Amino acid sequence: MMRLLVLMLFLALVIPSAYAVETGTVFGVITDRETGMPITHANVVIEGTRLDALAGDDGSYVITGVPAGEYTLRAMMFGYTTQKKYRIDIGPGTSIEVNFALEERGD
Repeated sequence: MMRLLVLMLFLALVIPSAYAVETGTVFGVITDRETGMPITHANVVIEGTRLDALAGDDGSYVITGVPAGEYTLRAMMFGYTTQKKYRIDIGPGTSIEVNFALEERGD
C-alpha cells in the first residue's frame, strides 16, 4: 500500500511538470511617432491568444506568461493607426522588447 501511495505522489508531481509549457515575457513602450511622447492606455494584443496589456502613464507595457512560440503583436489606440509587428519569437524564459511608434490618424 505504501509503494502505491509513493508512486501516486511521484506521478502527481512529475507528470504535470513534464507537460508544462515554458513561457516568456514581452515588454516595450508605445509612443507617438511624430512627437516621441508616450501614448497612455494604448493596447497591445498578442494575436491568436487572449494575452494583452494596456500601456501605463509612461507608455510602457508588459505581457508575462506568453507560451513559447512565434507571434504577431498589434498595438492600437483610438485616434492612431494600428501597427503590427510580425514574427516575434518568444523563447522559454526570455524577455523580448517590442516598441511601437503609432501615427496619429488624420480623419
